[in-house]
Parts: sequence; structure tokens; C-alpha cells
Amino acid sequence: MEAFPRRQGSLRHAVVTCRIGPDRDERFRTDLAHEVADALGVCPETALFYLEFRATSPADVYIVRRGGLERANERSMTNRSTSSEENPT
Repeated sequence: MEAFPRRQGSLRHAVVTCRIGPDRDERFRTDLAHEVADALGVCPETALFYLEFRATSPADVYIVRRGGLERANERSMTNRSTSSEENPT
């Protein structure tokens, strides 16, 4: 994210790139766009707000969890196996 400081309470410029899973739908993207804009304080006085979503495979993402570095796809597989045990179909 690159952003210029606020002037008189409004965000002047921001350029944001979000990496999201390739399985995220349009509704998720729209909702996230609104959340990011709200969090940054985008308002009618904002000259430029640019938000780009880049679909990224979880195999290309690393996450620190409980002090250890894990690939996101491995973490997802762990979470899925736990949730499927709790909620068998």
C-alpha cells in the first residue's frame, strides 16, 4: 500500500494491492473493497483511491502462525481436515 497523508481529515491518495485466493468471488471482492476504503478513510475529497486484486495461489503465500512459517495451502489443508472431522458431510 502506498498512501499520502491525510489533509484536514481526508485521505488524499492511496494505491493498494490485495492478494486474494483465486476462488474468491465478486461479492467477496466488492465487500473487501468497501472495507479497505472505509479503513483508509476514503471520502468524496479523496483525489485517488486505486485498489487492485491479484489472485494468488495459496501455494505461493507464506504465513507466520504460532511463531512458525507455513505455506498457506498447507495451513488451509490443516484447517479443512479439522473442520471436516467436526462437520462430516
